Amino acid sequence: MPGPIVWADNYRGETYDARRSRLGWNMVAGYTSTIDPALTWVPVGIADPPADRTDTFRGASAPLSAPRMVGQLEPPVREIQRFATAERYAEMTPEQQAGATPTLREVTPEAHPHRRTWDTGQNKAGFLEITVRGEPGQRINIRHAEWLNTESAFSEGGITVGGGDGPIGTLYRAALRHNWVGGRGEIANYTYTLRGDPEGETWTSRFHFQGYQFFEISGIEVDANGDPLPGQVELISVESIAVSSDNGLTSSFETSNPLVNQLYSNIVWSILGNHVSVPTDCPNRDERLAWTGDAQIIARTAAYTQNLSAMYSRWMRDIRAYQGTQTGFYEGLVPVVAH
Repeated sequence: MPGPIVWADNYRGETYDARRSRLGWNMVAGYTSTIDPALTWVPVGIADPPADRTDTFRGASAPLSAPRMVGQLEPPVREIQRFATAERYAEMTPEQQAGATPTLREVTPEAHPHRRTWDTGQNKAGFLEITVRGEPGQRINIRHAEWLNTESAFSEGGITVGGGDGPIGTLYRAALRHNWVGGRGEIANYTYTLRGDPEGETWTSRFHFQGYQFFEISGIEVDANGDPLPGQVELISVESIAVSSDNGLTSSFETSNPLVNQLYSNIVWSILGNHVSVPTDCPNRDERLAWTGDAQIIARTAAYTQNLSAMYSRWMRDIRAYQGTQTGFYEGLVPVVAH
C-alpha cells in the first residue's frame, strides 16, 4: 500500500498526496493496518552482516563488522523560528509569539497575479507549513528562491537583462542550478495533493529543507475580494519555519551602527542555515554538501557563536571514518556524495 510521500529528494523537494495518508503510521506505538495485516509495523531486530559481504570503500576489502547501536551524538535539528503574517502573529499565544516574527508578507507582482509570492523577511534554511482547503485531488505547487527578478535583472518578452530568469517581481531561481541532480527537474519544488478535508488540512515537508527568503504558491488564485477563483484551492494560512541543529547561541554582538548589526545578523543566519546536521557550503542551490574546506574557513567564527562541541565531534568521527586506510587521505567532502 503506497504512502502519501510519493517521493522526496534532498535537492528537488517533495511530492505529497494526502489522499494516501495513514493515520498513526509514524507513532512510537507502531502502526496497525486495517487494510492488510502484512502492512502492520513489527519490532526491528539487529542481525549480523552476511559472511560474504565486504567493505571496500577505503581501498582494501575487509569483512563487514557487526553493527553497533549507539545514541545520537550531535544535537537534533529543530525549529528555531517562525515567520508569520501580522494577522497570523496576532492570533498566536504569547508562547507562540516568543518563537515567531511577523515579517511574512505577500509581494505578488501585479502583472502576474497567478504567481502568488511571499517575502519572509529573512534568508534561512527551512520549509513552509501550509493550511489549505479544497476538493480531493486538487493540487498546489510551491517553489522557493533567495531573491526576486528586479528591474535590473529580469527576462520577459524575449528580452533578458542582467542574467534574470523571469518577469520583474517573480522568483529568481537561475542561481539554484541543477548540476547535482543531473538535470532531472527543478530543485526546491513541492507538490501537495489535497485529501479534501472540509475543515482544512495542514502540511509541512518531512524530508526536505531549502535555503530561501521568498516563495511562490500556484493553484491558489483569488479574485478582487480575496476569494478563491473557481477550481482554485483556498489558502487558509502559511508560515515559514527556520530550522538548524540545536547547538544554541553562546554569544551576541550589538553596536550603535545598524549596518554593522545587520552584518552580524547575516553572519549568524548564515551559520544557522549551514548547520543542519552537518556543516555545509550552502542550504539553497544544488549542492548543500559538507565540504571540509568551507567548514575550516568558518569554524572559528562559528565556534564563537555556537556551542559546536557535540556537532563537530560527531563530524570529526565521520571524517575519520572516511580516511583512506592505505594512504591516510582525508576526503574533501564528508559524507561523500556521488553524482
